[in-house]
Amino acid sequence: MNEPLTATVIERAAEDAWLNRLADESEQEGRADSVSSEETARELARGRGPDGLSP
Repeated sequence: MNEPLTATVIERAAEDAWLNRLADESEQEGRADSVSSEETARELARGRGPDGLSP
């Protein structure tokens, strides 16, 4: 009976570790070349994509 519970605990621990690793990598990359949602909304309202080109 402990086997499924143990598998679930291991799966959750692995997922948590993976998500933490992704978060750490994202923080290391910083915000260089990122576009805020507000900036994206402005550009789309102007009829352009966030890169300044047509959507």
